[in-house]
Amino acid sequence: MVNSRGVLCRKEIITEGVWGDRPREGGKCVVIIDDIVTENVTLDEIQQAAVSVYLGLQFNGSLIIGDSDTDIDRSLERCIQTMLCMEVSLMILTLVPESPNETSVQARTVKFKVQLKEICNEPYIFEWTDSKKYEISMYHKVRGVELYKCGRTRDAFLRFSKALKLLVTVTSLEDSTTALQRDIMSLRILLCNNIASCHLQCKNYAYVIQMCNKVLFLEQNNIKALFRRAVAYMETQEFEEAKEDLNRVQELEPENAAAREKQRELKQQQRKTDAKLAAAMKKMFS
Repeated sequence: MVNSRGVLCRKEIITEGVWGDRPREGGKCVVIIDDIVTENVTLDEIQQAAVSVYLGLQFNGSLIIGDSDTDIDRSLERCIQTMLCMEVSLMILTLVPESPNETSVQARTVKFKVQLKEICNEPYIFEWTDSKKYEISMYHKVRGVELYKCGRTRDAFLRFSKALKLLVTVTSLEDSTTALQRDIMSLRILLCNNIASCHLQCKNYAYVIQMCNKVLFLEQNNIKALFRRAVAYMETQEFEEAKEDLNRVQELEPENAAAREKQRELKQQQRKTDAKLAAAMKKMFS
C-alpha cells in the first residue's frame, strides 16, 4: 500500500520481475499502462481536472521518477518504485474524499495494469556532483514557477521543496568562492523565498516566518523576505515585528508602494486591536 495526499495505491503482482535494481529518483522507466477500469469516476474527469498525465486510454512510453505534478501520478510513481524490471502488476488507486462532507460519496477507484519494460537509473543522489545537483534543482525551480503561475500552489511547493532538499546536500557554501557556489547560494535563497510565498498563499503564517528567517539569515536585506515576513507578522498580530520589517523595506526601497499600503493597514489593525483591548479592560474593571 502506497499513500499520497488524497490517493491510496495498492499493488497486486501479476508477473514477477527480474531481480535487480528498482527505479529510483531521477530514473527513466519505460512502462505500459493499459486495461484501465474506473468506478464512480471517468477518465475524462481525471484528465480534465489535471489529476493525471499517464491515465488515458493507454500509456506506452517513458516517465521520469520524481517528475510528476499531480497526486495520482506521484502515487503511481511510488508504486512503480516498488517494481522490478519486466514485472507486471495490477494497480488499484482509491481517490480519498478531500473534505469530511464528501465521506458519504461512493469510493472512486481506478484499476489498471502496469508493465515495467525497462529501467535506466541515475546514480544515487550522494554520487551526484554539485553541478548536477544545481542543474536538477534549477529544473525543479522553473517547473515550480510554472505551476505557481497556474494557481497550483501545492504542486509548486513540492517542486520548490524537492529542489531545496537537493541543494542542502551540497558541500559547504560558507566561503562561496566559486561561481557555482554563488549560484547555488542564490538559488537556495530564491527557493526559500518561493516556499515562503506558497505558505503565505495557504495562510501557514508560522512557516512563512520560518522560511523568511532562513532567507534573511543568508541575505539580511532581502526585500521579498522582509515584506512576506511582515505580512505574516500582521496576520499573527505581532505588530511591532511587522512594523520593524516594513520600516526596513521602506528604508531599502522608499518607493515600494506595497510596503506603504501594508503600513497603512498595520496602523488600522493596531487601532482596532487597541480599541478592543481597551473595551475588554473597561468591562473587566467596571
